[in-house]
Amino acid sequence: MNANGDMEKQPYESFSPPTIFRLGIANEWLNSPHAELTTSIQLNHPVDNAENVSLGAELGLKHTLYLRSGYQLNMDVDTWSAGFGLRIGGFLLDYAYTDMRDWNNAQRFSLGWTF
Repeated sequence: MNANGDMEKQPYESFSPPTIFRLGIANEWLNSPHAELTTSIQLNHPVDNAENVSLGAELGLKHTLYLRSGYQLNMDVDTWSAGFGLRIGGFLLDYAYTDMRDWNNAQRFSLGWTF
């Protein structure tokens, strides 16, 4: 509100939040008690940037060890990633390495517990 009592537009009211439209599909090529293989593709359309495509694959072994990889097309910073997941009982451990080209590479760890 200004000195005349009129409502003024605030700076945060003039910008729209980032929005991404996504369309993806995944397929499980192999599903046995010993191994699972899943691949995916996702098309991303950010309203404020260029379109890009994400590809991914996961190989699961005996519902315990999961090997993952991914690749992003038409991205400025990150391109490929690889990692693994470990499930023992209800505990989960995940690790991922992401190539960030000219930046320092990213390494992510996560711990989880299901009950």
